[in-house]
Amino acid sequence: MTLLSALNEAQRELSLPVTSTIIADGQETQNLLYRLANKAAREVVNSRPEYRLPALEREHTFTTTTGATLQASGKPSDLKRIIPGTFWNRTSDKKVAGPIDQEEWSIANGVPITTNCTQYVMLRYDGLHIWPAPTVAETIAYEYRSTKPVLAVDGTTYKESFSVDTDSYVLGDELLTLDVVWRYKREKGRDYAESLKDFELALMTTASATSGSRRAYLAQTDSDGMGIGLIPETGFTGA
Repeated sequence: MTLLSALNEAQRELSLPVTSTIIADGQETQNLLYRLANKAAREVVNSRPEYRLPALEREHTFTTTTGATLQASGKPSDLKRIIPGTFWNRTSDKKVAGPIDQEEWSIANGVPITTNCTQYVMLRYDGLHIWPAPTVAETIAYEYRSTKPVLAVDGTTYKESFSVDTDSYVLGDELLTLDVVWRYKREKGRDYAESLKDFELALMTTASATSGSRRAYLAQTDSDGMGIGLIPETGFTGA
């Protein structure tokens, strides 16, 4: 489960000599495979918003800075994009709206501030902002996609790209092998349509197998027919 093992499989699939090293090998073919592996890792982070890939998802929790909308610790260093609908104020136990766009941010800032005012969040050029500006320290949490799809051999350090043969791909050897194979064929001017299809199917399968599904909810009513809340529909297991 390393860069080396994944690219060794790619070498076999492409009828290339299987080498004992990749990065330190220094030969043209191994250099190309290494470059394609890093390109594959970057693109799955940058270009796949249609897929939920839990292996690339992280939770960020921070304590709000009071007296200002800009939150000094609100944005993690490996943030690629925020997963919508995941902001939650754990202190007040209320949902935080956003991230919202520029128009919504302008509208929110024109709303009179009241004690029951909804909190809004927005990513701007200088970081993460919360409106209204917090008056007390509160704990906010949200989910996001990380820019680091590579795991070092220590099992704890995540990286944006491969740098040694013992690094591993968080989405697994098979997916990296398939991704590199079609890219290599394209680079060499060979027919890669079937190999690309195999990769796309494997990526879709990985996403659907690990992403889970939202539970269905039923509105519960009292004896007068008035809604009193939402309860999970027992027995629903998702598609």
